[in-house]
Amino acid sequence: MRNKRKFNFVALLVWVVLIGIGFWLYMQQKRTTPETPAIVLAPAKVAAPSLGKFAAPSAPAASSAAVGNINPTDPQSDLKTALPDLVSLIRAGDSLTRLRTYYPPEYLTAEFIQNEQQVELRFQLRLEKADSATQQKILQNRQQGTEDAAREIESLENQTPTFNEAGNEATYLYTPRAGGVPLDFQAPMTFIKINGKWYEKPLD
Repeated sequence: MRNKRKFNFVALLVWVVLIGIGFWLYMQQKRTTPETPAIVLAPAKVAAPSLGKFAAPSAPAASSAAVGNINPTDPQSDLKTALPDLVSLIRAGDSLTRLRTYYPPEYLTAEFIQNEQQVELRFQLRLEKADSATQQKILQNRQQGTEDAAREIESLENQTPTFNEAGNEATYLYTPRAGGVPLDFQAPMTFIKINGKWYEKPLD
């Protein structure tokens, strides 16, 4: 019986030793075997959803009207828009507004404005003193003179002016009109550019 217990104890001890050796060999092998690096998958690129009409607007392209100091909101910045604008002011019949807009600023002195106002005042007084038939004739003549001036400017719109070397003076040739009838000669009409705006050049 004693021998049997001794045998069992020895067998158990051998088993423990074998297990210990096996565990030790396993750990040695694990230390010497290089670990396979973990493979990290990059997240797939997902296309951004289209925002449609809610998307931020792209930067606007440069306007061609803004090239060459042309201001699309100011008719006087370009002769192509200044001429028809001047015609509309002439036909409106307000000569003082026309002068204040298209006469060079250096000429618009207090004395000049006062003289123009006096001219208009004298016209109104003359009109008031006239009888109805004369009033009608005066108004017709004035309307005809206004239309003649407007048509003279309109005739410039399809012309190519002659510029000076600096490019700040443009001279046209037009046919003067009187009483609605074109005259048989041509006269120059010059516009000057001051601080990016075109003005009528006063006659010397």
